[in-house]
Amino acid sequence: MQGRILKPLEVDLQISGFRVMGQIETVYSDRLMQCRYTRIKSRDRLRLWIYHLALNCIKDDNYPRNSMFAGLDSDGNRGTVWAAWEYPPVENSKEILGNLLAEYWTGLRNPLHFFPESSWTYVHMFLERERDQEDALSMARNTWMGSDFFRGESEDAYYQQCFRKSDPLDSEFQRLAESVFEPIVGHQTEIY
Repeated sequence: MQGRILKPLEVDLQISGFRVMGQIETVYSDRLMQCRYTRIKSRDRLRLWIYHLALNCIKDDNYPRNSMFAGLDSDGNRGTVWAAWEYPPVENSKEILGNLLAEYWTGLRNPLHFFPESSWTYVHMFLERERDQEDALSMARNTWMGSDFFRGESEDAYYQQCFRKSDPLDSEFQRLAESVFEPIVGHQTEIY
């Protein structure tokens, strides 16, 4: 990493009828940097992406518009390895962030068929690994259901409350997974 760390960037944005406020920390003179010293979770990817979009919405000349995310990732052949991704400037950041806010608003009124780990598995297999949709959905179902070796995402008490009598990994699940994670996959470049 080159450059000095900058003071936290104050965020105060009006997007799609929402007011987004907060701070973005760990911004260096050349990029926003996020690191996880253990296995990367889909929530970590999404958090970095939201910060990256906000950084790009602000377009402050004193702050960079690039981001980087690093942590432990699973590699089928090598096991768990260190990995890092770069994210370049996003010209339509307000539109993408507005879409995420619209989905969030919908989720405040009705349970969404969005489950971070299962959704990421689906998109990762379908878009990055170029598996067909059925195969990607089958892998997502494994993440959802779990096994003797790992707890499934479906065991979350809140998800059980909302979806225990139905199969939520349906066409709405696929649509939401792609809507949320496809822009991330489309903008990231693995660098390590």
